[in-house]
Amino acid sequence: MSHQPKSPEDLSQARILAQRLVGPLPDPLAAVRHLGCVQSQDLPGAVTSIALRTEKRSLDEVVAAFDDGLLVRSWTMRGTLHTVASADLGWILALTGPRMMATARTRRAQLGIDDQMLASAQAVALQTLSGGRRATRTQMLDALDRAGLLQGVAQRGYHLLSTLAMQQVIVQGPMGRKAGGGLDQLFVLSEEWITDPHVPDDPVAHWAGAYLTGHGPASLADLVRWTGLTKTACRVGIGAHPRFDRLEDPAENGPGEILFHAPGLGQRLAGRRAETSRLLLLPGFDELVLGYADRSCTVPP
Repeated sequence: MSHQPKSPEDLSQARILAQRLVGPLPDPLAAVRHLGCVQSQDLPGAVTSIALRTEKRSLDEVVAAFDDGLLVRSWTMRGTLHTVASADLGWILALTGPRMMATARTRRAQLGIDDQMLASAQAVALQTLSGGRRATRTQMLDALDRAGLLQGVAQRGYHLLSTLAMQQVIVQGPMGRKAGGGLDQLFVLSEEWITDPHVPDDPVAHWAGAYLTGHGPASLADLVRWTGLTKTACRVGIGAHPRFDRLEDPAENGPGEILFHAPGLGQRLAGRRAETSRLLLLPGFDELVLGYADRSCTVPP
């Protein structure tokens, strides 16, 4: 392609443009779908990251997208919270859930969590949330504790909730407010809250395409780290998109590494250099930093 990034700074600016920190999208749902998933372990930061990629840059508009059921937050990849389009949660967890469950098996055993305890925790969740009811994390932990499942074991409650989310029993959907006015996202039953799920014809290829469009230029290693899928699966996913352009990594961190990106990105970058060169103030867990295995083109190691 013409206008190839020739330096780490060029690469960083190309990613800023691809991530729509320049050239924002119409609404929060479009922004999240463009990126595929948005890193969200810090809720206020996640809301801000999404808002920065929309035309209105409105935090209230992002909150409304959660309240309207368009967006949800769950443990979708690498055992970490992400925001996704609610319709996409099912197929994403179908890809990543088994690997996350297997990875956390030892930790669950250390916490005394077995299949019987998980079944009991699911029963508590159903009793607490059925019929459209909602609960804060604190309320969910209190319910688990009253059922005798926590027994003072540190982190057991967190792992019970995250495991139920990986199993698509519960999800964090609408927003509440804490006493001080801050956001407090509420748990709901996935089956009740997500009413219009969608499954692409080829989920791995679809996800690889979303990542490379929303994050490129990016490498196979970046995609593997981001999704938590196997290198083989990610290689097949990339291979399903011959339309993506390729270039050699201009950063000095792996000679010959190939980066993939959407067609025309270099030309678009050439016309928006002033915007991509401006100072950006981003939340600490923004995708521009955490969306890659190697982010040294953007921040010092």
